[in-house]
Amino acid sequence: MNKNKHKINKSVIQMSNAIIRDREIGSVEFSLLLRLKYLIYENRGSGEIYIDIPKLRMKMEISDNRTLKKHLANLHKWGYINNFVKIERSTPSLISLDLKKFATPKKEYTQLPLSILSRVGTIGHTGVRLLYYFESYINRSIVQNQFCYSAVITICRDTGLGKTTVKEYVDILKKEKLLHVVAHKIGHNNQYNDNDELEFTKYNNHYYVNYNKLEEYELSV
Repeated sequence: MNKNKHKINKSVIQMSNAIIRDREIGSVEFSLLLRLKYLIYENRGSGEIYIDIPKLRMKMEISDNRTLKKHLANLHKWGYINNFVKIERSTPSLISLDLKKFATPKKEYTQLPLSILSRVGTIGHTGVRLLYYFESYINRSIVQNQFCYSAVITICRDTGLGKTTVKEYVDILKKEKLLHVVAHKIGHNNQYNDNDELEFTKYNNHYYVNYNKLEEYELSV
């Protein structure tokens, strides 16, 4: 086995915590914002970007132009994109971005390895969103307690996702070893089971993001 198969990826992409926790922004739009922020960097800080639409669709795992157009229209409505994007068949499309909306506020941001953009096909746009959400509550400068402990109801409120969806994608992230979850019992109804043990009815899980695992992924953006 080639131990050097994957080089450690230290490149990161930052996103404002306000965007991460904006329930109005769907998971696909969130992933698009990450992609567009990366393209701003690639374009040396310019907000005027010409994009190869078929390539963007492929990278974003979006099946057709109509779906992509809908998500771009939402970003235009919310002010992230200045212009109405025309999807051209044979030429790159101009996207004019509001750089102020993409700015990273001091301290109020979250960063993950850039390689997360290449994991959309595996963990989905919702998986990407949840990883940023969990990481946004983790202070990496403090060695102890490096976990997010938001209740499911809070996660749903902040992201606009349903409980079933959160559970589904948490399971996917666990399967990919990108997330470790420890159940933390916090509430009970004073009822006891047959073994004379309290029956807990509320859990405030601890979510640990496997940052190092993300760094191991091949950078393909």
